Amino acid sequence: MHIVDVHTMRTHEIDAATYWKHEFKALCSRERLTEFIVMNIDSVNFDVTTSKAAARNKFRMVQVEIARKDDFGNNNKTFIVHTHLGEHINYYDTVLAYDLNQITLSELEDYDNKTNQMPDVVIVRKCFPKVRKA
Repeated sequence: MHIVDVHTMRTHEIDAATYWKHEFKALCSRERLTEFIVMNIDSVNFDVTTSKAAARNKFRMVQVEIARKDDFGNNNKTFIVHTHLGEHINYYDTVLAYDLNQITLSELEDYDNKTNQMPDVVIVRKCFPKVRKA
């Protein structure tokens, strides 16, 4: 399992033995993912020498403005978040993210009390359109 810190772009690998030795419960599952539309992408000044993955051009930190797909065109509610997917996303792409404003978990409240750096939305991956094969 690979974990990416979107603030520092550092990657951490958890091998199978370590994972099963210190097993943890995920706060959110796949069912909690929400579709967002990418409205704007801005580059972020970031020193790539601090992250091996960023130095290999596997990840690029960008600041994106996103809106919920369900709210797109209905209201002007947008979120500005950092993501490591700068090499993979473009304008008006659909991304899957955890909307932490709509999740009420006691574990998140405990984490939020310790640091005020909890983002409103955490982008997980790009969503590709389903294409039917003829």
